[in-house]
Amino acid sequence: MKIKKLSVLFATIGASLISYQGFTNSGGAPAGRNGSPQSSSTCATAGCHTSGTITNQTITISTNIPASGYQANTNYTVTVTANDASMMNGTIGFQASVEDAMGHVGTLSSASNNAQINGSYVNHTNAGNASSMGVNTWTFDWNPGANPPANAMIYTAVNFSDGNGGQSGDNIGTQTLALSQFTAVVSAPCSKPFFSEYIEGSSNNKGFEIYNPTGAPLDLGPYKVYLSGNGGSFTNTFNLSGILASGAVYTIVADQADPTMLAIADTALSFPSVAHFNGNDALFLVDTTMNDTLDIIGVIGIDPGSSWTVGSGSTANNTLVRDTTINMGQTDWAIGATEWSVQANNTFTYFGAHASMCIALPCTTPFFSEYIEGSSNNKGFEVYNPSNAPLDLGPYKVYLSGNGGSFTNEFNLSGMLASGATYTIVANQADPTMLAIADTALAFPSVAHFNGNDALFLVDTVMNDTLDIIGVIGINPGSSWTVGTGSTANNTLVRDMNVSAGQTDWAIGATEWIVNPSNTFTFFGAHSSSCVNTTPMVSTANFVTAAGTLVSEAAGTFTVEVNINPVSATNDTLSIMLTPGLGLTTADGTVMPLPNALGILELIIPAGEDSTGFVFTIIDDAILEGNETLYVHMVSASTNLSIGMSDSLDLIIEDNDQIIPLYNIVDLLSVDADFIADSLGVECKIVGTVYTDDFDGNAGYSFYIYDNTGGINVFNFVDEPGGYQVNRGDSIRVSGVVDFYNGLTELKVDSITVLATNRTLKQPTQVFTLDESTESEYVRLNGFYLVNPAGWPAFPGSSVNLDITNGIDTLVMRIDSDTDIDGSTAPTGYFDVIGAGSQFDSSVPHDEGYQIFPRDTMDIIPVTLPSLYISEVMPSAGANLAATINGDWFEVRNNGNTAVDFNGFSWDDESATAGTHTVGTSVSLPAGEAAIFLDAASTLDVSDWIAEWGQTGNNLIVLNTDNQFNGFSGFSSNGDAVFLYDDGGRLISSVSYDGAAVNAGVSLEFDMSGMYLGNSSGGSNGAYSSINGDVGSPGDMNPNFSLNDLLNDNLSIYPNPASTYFTISTSNNAEKTIEVRNVNGQLVKAVSSTDLEVRVNTEALAAGVYMLNIKTADYSLTRKLVIR
Repeated sequence: MKIKKLSVLFATIGASLISYQGFTNSGGAPAGRNGSPQSSSTCATAGCHTSGTITNQTITISTNIPASGYQANTNYTVTVTANDASMMNGTIGFQASVEDAMGHVGTLSSASNNAQINGSYVNHTNAGNASSMGVNTWTFDWNPGANPPANAMIYTAVNFSDGNGGQSGDNIGTQTLALSQFTAVVSAPCSKPFFSEYIEGSSNNKGFEIYNPTGAPLDLGPYKVYLSGNGGSFTNTFNLSGILASGAVYTIVADQADPTMLAIADTALSFPSVAHFNGNDALFLVDTTMNDTLDIIGVIGIDPGSSWTVGSGSTANNTLVRDTTINMGQTDWAIGATEWSVQANNTFTYFGAHASMCIALPCTTPFFSEYIEGSSNNKGFEVYNPSNAPLDLGPYKVYLSGNGGSFTNEFNLSGMLASGATYTIVANQADPTMLAIADTALAFPSVAHFNGNDALFLVDTVMNDTLDIIGVIGINPGSSWTVGTGSTANNTLVRDMNVSAGQTDWAIGATEWIVNPSNTFTFFGAHSSSCVNTTPMVSTANFVTAAGTLVSEAAGTFTVEVNINPVSATNDTLSIMLTPGLGLTTADGTVMPLPNALGILELIIPAGEDSTGFVFTIIDDAILEGNETLYVHMVSASTNLSIGMSDSLDLIIEDNDQIIPLYNIVDLLSVDADFIADSLGVECKIVGTVYTDDFDGNAGYSFYIYDNTGGINVFNFVDEPGGYQVNRGDSIRVSGVVDFYNGLTELKVDSITVLATNRTLKQPTQVFTLDESTESEYVRLNGFYLVNPAGWPAFPGSSVNLDITNGIDTLVMRIDSDTDIDGSTAPTGYFDVIGAGSQFDSSVPHDEGYQIFPRDTMDIIPVTLPSLYISEVMPSAGANLAATINGDWFEVRNNGNTAVDFNGFSWDDESATAGTHTVGTSVSLPAGEAAIFLDAASTLDVSDWIAEWGQTGNNLIVLNTDNQFNGFSGFSSNGDAVFLYDDGGRLISSVSYDGAAVNAGVSLEFDMSGMYLGNSSGGSNGAYSSINGDVGSPGDMNPNFSLNDLLNDNLSIYPNPASTYFTISTSNNAEKTIEVRNVNGQLVKAVSSTDLEVRVNTEALAAGVYMLNIKTADYSLTRKLVIR
């Protein structure tokens, strides 16, 4: 919006405001001292100051309120500037308020640093009276409130101190600024530009027109186009520029549009721009000078889903042309949506030009062609039809404005006026020659009883539009109007034959007539112009349909057209011979109207018709019969109709049963290195079962089928000729051409034949990710949840992409507005989803953008996952464990309230593939307990492993390789992961670690979210050492082995008796504390070590018997030691 500052600069009469102690009041005047109606006084009139008249001082008030006025609940900035030319460094104070006749209006706020709000007034602050070079400026904000008045006034008083230190001699002045409320400007018809055409075609075929309906060139500079996308989530703009001729259009297209559009375009814009819209976006045209929206396509800030409804179509995949009766833009889309005619997708015929009621096109509307102002009552005139068709005179009226408008006569025209003919009106006492020609003779007073100083004008009463004028309405020129070398008095005027339309500007109109002497009747009753060739012509019939036209057997119907030019004034007959070629019978098709027994078709052509023809209905059989031909030939015509050069054609019915090969779907699915279909452009047939609904709710198709080899999307912008309605379970034969769109291989269909209905659909294939292998396949994803539930389409008519995740992988679920899902309640928690795999990836290579399309709410199935998590992983057993029990293992805990049966569950390492190692038997894990998945080859090995960890008799649940589950993916010491899946392949838990965390013989601990907590440590979180020194907490159960189990069998002390040292040898590398005590229990030596052999020096010990105590974190052992 352009802001125009309103300012008033006056040197006003003196009045007294505020006094300072020696200058001006340092804290500002008391409220009510600005001379406004509510204050009734200034400091001068209140007696606190004496004032002279300001002479060298000025007061200016300005605001940023637009010229169009203020609006409700809007803050505006007011600036008050005081200038004292007589004192460069004097002090200046002020006070202001905003009032109307009823009192203070709105609220004041945001005063500048040198001003302060004082109730309903604003005045200077303590430090705000100092001027700079004699100038002081204050600002504050004013908001007119929710119900602003129609008018308001800013009242300001300023005290210019004289610097004498007293209250006398100051100069106090007042100033006001009138404000008014914004009033919406309603454009007059045919006065402002508007959208006249809108193209939302395939691919980048996007564009629109802006039309100048005025009668003069239009400066486009003040106008701007806005695009509000996806309900206002983004906005693009474009400033128009240049001069647009009357009746012309300005065209804007996307720079990758069809070459036909680009050749017409005034501007081609690159992405992103106002030309890059879809059917669910809104376009609007704004007058930036008046801050006024002129025209809208759609509703700003609303996303309707795929498109806005327009008549029988919509703003998606259509061309919209504004009706010719529309004379201005429309900002109410409920009305605007009714003002367009819908044309087929990619229709460019009308682009670049527009016709409307605002501007009469040449040779389309009637005008005056002769005017006779002769002697006595020889008065009359002609109205001419310049069009090429008969004209209904009913809407037209002639007016006579006499003597400068002192009286008015009128006459309603009626009847049909032939092309190039005239309608003549005369006074009923005119010359007999005129009366003999006249269509209507009128008695006095009438429009035919005029003089040379009167004005005649012709009006279209339906459009309320003046078409033509002789003279100037409301002006009396004296005796006549000047015309060329003559005038409108005592002359016959004949319109120049090059004139093709009426003229309402008499300065121009007066130059368009040929002046003939008084009482010239020679030209009366007929007129020649460049619009209509009045030379009688015989109508000619020609086939519009090409001579050798190929028509598919699947076309359904085909119309053979005959053009009649020019149209005939009589009813005519055209005889056409129809001769079937070899093999063509009534079993292949029928003709309407029916020919006679000789094969001759008689076509009756009513007067005024410009075309005729017949319809051939083709029967699509399944017979291999080759192409068949119907020979069509014009043989005779009635008197007023001749046969033209295009008098025969061969209509070739192209057999569709022999040239299109039948493929398995998989044969069409291979792709190249850029993931583009190898079969692109191949014409073929496929047979498959429909397993989705139609995801294109408008005309056209987008649905999915499968056969035993694969699935594919069936697509077209329009319905196939048979009008097939998509139903799940239909077995269909589809003919078409392999196409490709943003990574998705499609069959662009031209024919669909239903072979069977209500087929039972196969079960969807469970997949664990979406990629090229899932494209168009009937698939199921298990165990996912919404990443952002707030993105769920809460209202019907919305299509949206939603991220879903199983905690590791994030995929895309597409909710299509043609399902019942949009507008339903969003799923909470985990769910399985069934649907069609799809893809939308516009970049090369097309190897991303894979999606799943659920078909309805039943395809989104809530599930509850068991409360299991991987709590511990042993990626590398210690070196001291026997080879039969040193396999990797991991622990799974049941954190829920019920037992979980592992039957059907599976796990994998970092390859993360459900089903890799599957539990094939029933193993129940009680609530709160843990189970071990162990790489051990036999039941005996499992028993040895349990004994190694001291769990014999504790009922620890252990599942081992090739017993409860198949195979074991060993864990890498360089980093790995473990994934656990339920019997539906849903990811339940996963953990991962890197190589830096691995310490041989020490397990890794994880929390319920899969976060690595650290390595197991004896005595922490239930961890302990196995017999041979591995550290972990399998099953979180206390071990039941004795220290003898841990040490005795592997402990030796030598030499014993000892002299200078002894050595303790053990296979346990756990930390050990060795204490030597004398017979009195006193500690005489202590050593700690994790070494397998520990040497203890005894040289300082006296000979005798000692007790040797060996302790680990959990246990202690005592042995006797003798020192000599």
